[in-house]
Amino acid sequence: MSTLLATQNLTRRFGGLTAVADFDLSVRANEIHALIGPNGAGKSTAINLITGVYRPSAGTIEFKDRSIVGEAPSKITRMGIARTFQTIRIWRQMTLLENVMVGFQCRTRSGLLDVLINTGRCREDECETARKAQESLDLVGLGNLAGELAGVLSYGQQRLLELARALATQPALLLLDEPAAGMNPQEANFLVETLFKIKAHGVSILIIEHNMKLIMKAADRITVLSFGKKIAEGTPQEIRSDKQVIAAYLGGVDEHAAP
Repeated sequence: MSTLLATQNLTRRFGGLTAVADFDLSVRANEIHALIGPNGAGKSTAINLITGVYRPSAGTIEFKDRSIVGEAPSKITRMGIARTFQTIRIWRQMTLLENVMVGFQCRTRSGLLDVLINTGRCREDECETARKAQESLDLVGLGNLAGELAGVLSYGQQRLLELARALATQPALLLLDEPAAGMNPQEANFLVETLFKIKAHGVSILIIEHNMKLIMKAADRITVLSFGKKIAEGTPQEIRSDKQVIAAYLGGVDEHAAP
C-alpha cells in the first residue's frame, strides 16, 4: 500500500516548550489512521503542522512525495488535504447546501470578473458546486436536509455538516480533529459507518479522537503520542495490549487494588 502522507523528525517548539518532537508518521492510501494520546500530547499541533497553520521548527512533511512545508493552508487544501476542527465552525443562517458549497470553491475556475458579469463559466461552476455539495451531504446522511438552515441541526448533525464541507474540497486525505466530541453513542456509531463510506470512496483519513470505542472499531492503524513523542504504533489489537499505551493513555491497572 503506497504512502500518502509522511512526516520525518517533525518538531515544533513554542518558546521553551516542545509540543511535538521528532515525530515520524506515515499515512497510507486507502486507510483510516488514528492519532491518539492524552490531552496536551501534541496531536492538534501535529495536525496544524500538516495543514500549514504552523511551520515546523524542524523536520519534513511530504504529501504524495512532495514537500508541503511552508505552503499556505489554502494551497495545501487545493493539493488534496482537508480538515475539520475541534470547535464547530458553520454558518447557522445559511442552508446546509450553502455551507458545503463553500468547501468546493477551491475547485472552481471562475474569477471575480466572471461573477460580476455572470459568465457562462460562472453559471457552470455554480451548478457543479451545488451538485458536489449535494453529493457530500448525501454521503454523510444529511442530503434530505440540504435546504434547511444549519442553525436547526442537532450538535451531532453539525459535526456531520462540517465533515461534508471538508469532503466538498475533494480531498485525497481528510484530517478529523475530534469529530465525535459531544456525540451520543448512536451518533458515534453512525460516524463510524460514515468513515467507512468515505474510505470506500478512495479518501484516506487521519483522525484524532478520545472515543476509544470508535477508534478501535474504525482505525486500520493507530499512532500514540505522549508529551509530543510517538510511543507506539500498530493495529488496534497491538495498541490495546501495549504497556506504554496503557500506562500513558488508556489507564494502567493497580495490581494491588481489591477486585
